[in-house]
Amino acid sequence: MLNCQKSHIKCRQADQEQLPSRVLDVGKDGDSIALREIGMTRGKYTALSHCWGGERPLTTTVASVKQHMDEIPYSELPATFRDAVRITRLLGIKYLWIDSLCIIQDRFSDWEHESAKMHEYYKNSFVTIAASDSNNSFAGMLHRREVACVQLPGFGNVFVRRKIPTARYVYENSVLESRAWCLQERLLSTRVLHMARSDVLFECRTGHQRESSIQIGDSVAMKEFYRFGPDRLKRELDDLEADPQSAEKAPELWYNLVQQYSRRSLTNPKDMLPAILGVAEQMKKYTGLTYMHGMWKEDMARGLLWSNDLRGHKKGSQQSGAPSWSWAAMTGYVKCWPKIHQQLLADSKLDWAISEGSDRELILHSRSVDVCLDACSPRRLRAHVQQQWDAARIYHIYYNEVDNSGGYSDLVPEARVGWMIADMEMHPANLNECKALEIVQGNVDHLNERDLGGDKDNEPNNTVSAKVWFLIVVPHPAIVGCWTRVGVGMSGDVDCFDNAYLIKSVEPDLIFEGRDRHSIRLR
Repeated sequence: MLNCQKSHIKCRQADQEQLPSRVLDVGKDGDSIALREIGMTRGKYTALSHCWGGERPLTTTVASVKQHMDEIPYSELPATFRDAVRITRLLGIKYLWIDSLCIIQDRFSDWEHESAKMHEYYKNSFVTIAASDSNNSFAGMLHRREVACVQLPGFGNVFVRRKIPTARYVYENSVLESRAWCLQERLLSTRVLHMARSDVLFECRTGHQRESSIQIGDSVAMKEFYRFGPDRLKRELDDLEADPQSAEKAPELWYNLVQQYSRRSLTNPKDMLPAILGVAEQMKKYTGLTYMHGMWKEDMARGLLWSNDLRGHKKGSQQSGAPSWSWAAMTGYVKCWPKIHQQLLADSKLDWAISEGSDRELILHSRSVDVCLDACSPRRLRAHVQQQWDAARIYHIYYNEVDNSGGYSDLVPEARVGWMIADMEMHPANLNECKALEIVQGNVDHLNERDLGGDKDNEPNNTVSAKVWFLIVVPHPAIVGCWTRVGVGMSGDVDCFDNAYLIKSVEPDLIFEGRDRHSIRLR
């Protein structure tokens, strides 16, 4: 760690960083610890990244804050906190930041103020101590080694032991990798000490090293460590700071991050946005983009076209309290899909505004058609798709002939507009009262496939060939005149469905033909 501080340009910090609003003074061995309100003091501190788990850890509340300022007996700390204090003392550092003790948990104003600063707290800590394999604050993290070793007689300090797991395996299978809050704690930290059961791993903005002193990667090699893993995302986030084109690259990085983030667990669904706010604040600082409910105002067309990931194993539900048009409304797996060519997004010129009455209300000035939905039979999906997708969330979209008199549907009875991935289970009453709102339309045939980038999800064979993408909305259940998003749709995709469904499909250019633009209020 000292070598990192002295030699790594990307990791170099000031000798004395601004301390958090409150820290724990860990004292010396045998001492009690105490909560300190710091003000504008500068110094060096560690931070703890841990899983709260089912058992609530020791916390600071309005009732206990004065007592914690006087003293927190070391013996009363749960095991993970005791180990964090011990490691901090061994490093010769005076202060430690633990969220549950340094934020007043039952004072919302304090929690709101402090959670907005978490990106600074983790970035400025000398090192973040990650309790990688601790299910809760009582499990501890200074574990007895599970890998036995034997010294070879006559060979000095040479030992033989069973093969230890790879670093990738350790990271991907750790408890913290399944927790939503812990993603930003790892991404934002300058250095992380991963306290795993197998051994200790050290990660910084420049490279990685293990307890065994074997170098396992640097900033170049780790690019391919695993495609959208925290390692790669962390380095790409760092690269934004010095990139003059960061504002153009940031949204794609963000949505790659959202895809991984949505696969993690939250105890409280309403933390969906707060638990990633620190990364958003860092990206705002680097790019100057405007953040809103998990999306970027400058990239709204792409931001609206997220979907439920049909390959995910966690069923989605809308419990987070975010507006329905934001991916954060979902608590299940999210896919920022389809991969639309940047040129189409630039040409879309989506016309939208935020309501003056509420920033949760999005006003889309868009062409729309009334449609109805028909559930997709798994037999209508091509064989390679049946094995991967949850057909219960797929619907075919048809013109609603009752409400579209005079429109294109009169010329092509029972015309199929396209297909939809539902955000969650559809209520039967909503199937015949939907609208399709045009978001992006364009001809992809002339686009240069070489511009699609190198990621597998961007390769030509996997790039969506449709020309029109739209939202499917239904009347809001409580607010007259407002609509709620229920899914994302697109024009026919020959790679997914059998030919029988595609024969009567409307040409993409004609789906919204003759339709005027109207203002649609979404909540």
